[in-house]
Amino acid sequence: MKPPSNPSAVRKGGQIGDDPRFRPSSASPEAQATFLRRLGRIREQQPAISQPGRMATYSKAATFILIPISLFYAVFIQDWGPKDHVFAEPQRWFRRQTKAFWSVPGEQKPQETSNKS
Repeated sequence: MKPPSNPSAVRKGGQIGDDPRFRPSSASPEAQATFLRRLGRIREQQPAISQPGRMATYSKAATFILIPISLFYAVFIQDWGPKDHVFAEPQRWFRRQTKAFWSVPGEQKPQETSNKS
């Protein structure tokens, strides 16, 4: 099939039957009518494009939630063993931040008092 001479003709017309590429001028009017009738049957047999179902929507939402959580866990929390690894420094930084967050500001260790008696 040759490339369309005017690609916007298909978009403007909206239907293939309106495109001059698919309407041969040398064919008889009966042949053209038969062609358009068969084309209409083909369009009716093709399934309409519908919106995704609920399960697809939930799956996509779960993907957008679970992938970042998995990456966060792998980088900052996962124990990769005793050797130094690529995530060691981010994990140390994260532990320092969580320790600072959960500590009470101004809290001091109890000092031992010596009795001078």
